[in-house]
Amino acid sequence: MFKRIFFIKMSAITTRKINSELRYHALQERYHVLYNEKRLRLDDVLESLSLEFYLGYESVRKILRKRLIPKETLLEQLKKNKATYTGCR
Repeated sequence: MFKRIFFIKMSAITTRKINSELRYHALQERYHVLYNEKRLRLDDVLESLSLEFYLGYESVRKILRKRLIPKETLLEQLKKNKATYTGCR
């Protein structure tokens, strides 16, 4: 019984991690649009991202420095997790 509960919790954690990684991809794409295409100053871009994503200034900077898992890999893993995940009872 313990192993089954542990397996369910691990599935939820990996799904949560995948979702947060996808959110980080969206933040990095938005940074690229604001900074490189709209040519805003760095402090204005960071302020805008912190308001858009409800994160602190330092959290946004950490996410921008982070090397992320490729988006295609994340989407494949998410499909696999949703297909096998039965839910927590």
